[in-house]
Amino acid sequence: MLLARVWVGALGAESRWLAAFDFDRNDVLERTEMAQAWLVQAARLSTGRTYAQDGLRARTAAAVPLRGVALSKQDQRVVRAALEATDAGVALLVAAEGVIDRVTCGGDDESMEDDN
Repeated sequence: MLLARVWVGALGAESRWLAAFDFDRNDVLERTEMAQAWLVQAARLSTGRTYAQDGLRARTAAAVPLRGVALSKQDQRVVRAALEATDAGVALLVAAEGVIDRVTCGGDDESMEDDN
């Protein structure tokens, strides 16, 4: 699973679900938007429940919906493990990584396996 900046128009049918996480509607999925997408998918696959794209809330009195999250390397590994624990999660990863490997916006993509 790469956390990369990706042009929404480059997403194939299998990874089109990621477009729903383009919260600022600039047609580019930022790293934080991608992280939230993978986190929500991992939660859905782990629990069998459906979660809204903007279902994550800040721990504030107003409980503002989050529009992207930053994950530590360890948290990224946990999310990837949750995705890889199901056939559906593996299929999502393979489809998205095929697109992301070919088309990224800028050089800030980072594999979860990197230890930097």
